[in-house]
This record gives sequence, structure tokens and C-alpha cells, in this order.
Amino acid sequence: MSSKRPARDTGKLGGLFLGGAGGRLLPASVPLRWFAAAAFFHLWAWLALALAVPTWPQWHGGLGWPLAALHALTLGTLVASAIGASLQLLPVASRQPVRWPRLAGWLWWPFVGGLALLLLGMGLARPPWLAAGAAVLLAVLAAWGLLLALNLRGARGMPGVQAHGWIALTALVLLGASA
Repeated sequence: MSSKRPARDTGKLGGLFLGGAGGRLLPASVPLRWFAAAAFFHLWAWLALALAVPTWPQWHGGLGWPLAALHALTLGTLVASAIGASLQLLPVASRQPVRWPRLAGWLWWPFVGGLALLLLGMGLARPPWLAAGAAVLLAVLAAWGLLLALNLRGARGMPGVQAHGWIALTALVLLGASA
């Protein structure tokens, strides 16, 4: 006696898990480029630390490769990861598509270029480069903050996720104001 179980249709399991978010998701290339930038700037941080070794005993703060390494980790690795994750998960959590999806993809370019300029300005002690890179990064983070705010404002359900999003956005505004 063979007890045959009916075959389960697993073709739509992902769609069920995502709450039907398939149509709201950005192309995979958008969040993945942010994750690639995070990995790249993680390596940059290690390179900056290696460049700092000969002058480390004389370094007492200020511009230099140790500062560049710190910012490669914080802005390059952590911020790029956070933006990539938010672009990947927000359409699911907020139950709506990201507003201006082209802007979400385009922001990566000035982020990477601006951060590279900022890090080189720090490492090579070139304040004009640092200032130009910082201005570009502030503009990118302001645009991303606007995308996040628009998405959170129209979000339905998941109040815990929304609360965390608004807290993160508030922290971003405070960070921008302090820069």
C-alpha cells in the first residue's frame, strides 16, 4: 500500500513569504551594488590601515590614513550595507514600491565617488577633496532620506518596522546636521 502525498506547488512560496511583494521589489542589481560597495570599502579600510602603519606612532588625530580607515568602515561598509538592505527590504515591509526607483539606483554612483573623494582627502590630507566628498555624501544621504520618508509615510502595517525606520531617519537627520 503506497501512501502517495499530493505534490506541493513550491513555485509560489517566495511570493507567499514576501506577501506578494514581487511587483514592488527593485531589480536585484540595485541593492546588490550597495552590498558590493560595502565589501569594496571594507577592503579599502584595511588598505588605509596598512598605509597608516609607517606613520602611526607620530599620528595624534586629525587627517591621515587612520581617519580614512575609520570612515571607510563607518560610511563605506556600514552605511552602504544599511542603504542596500533598506532598498531590498522596505518594499516588503511597507507594502508599497520605492518611490522613484531610478533615483534609488542612481544614488550609488555619487555615493561611491563622493566617498572615495572624501577618503582620499582624509588619507592624503587634502581638505578641499574632503569637503567636496562630504558635500556629495550629504546630498546622497539627504536624497536617500527623502526616499525613506516617502516610503514610510505611505506604509501600511508593520508598525514596529515603521517605528524603526522613523528612528533611523531621525538619526540620519541629526548626523547630517552635525556634519
